[in-house]
Amino acid sequence: MEAKWQLVIVLLALVLLIVLGAVGYKIFSDDGITWVDAFYHTVLTISSVGYTDTGFGTTQLQKIYGLIFMSVCLVGLARSEERRVGKECRSRWSPYP
Repeated sequence: MEAKWQLVIVLLALVLLIVLGAVGYKIFSDDGITWVDAFYHTVLTISSVGYTDTGFGTTQLQKIYGLIFMSVCLVGLARSEERRVGKECRSRWSPYP
């Protein structure tokens, strides 16, 4: 696959992940947070900055959602790195072009 299309796919997946995360935070928040706050919490989760200043995660449902969402993000990140490193190793050390 051409490098340009790989970049487009990765960016679309990231946008989809951010949108789904924001929707989840908006749905599961009992405080009635704004969309800006929902996107803020999503980016905090993906970037692994943390929740120390946000106050989110006060109910069990919010904590469970946060745990699931963070786990999915970590698995996605690990999978993308595995593919990147694996491709680099195959191209560098493979006897086959």
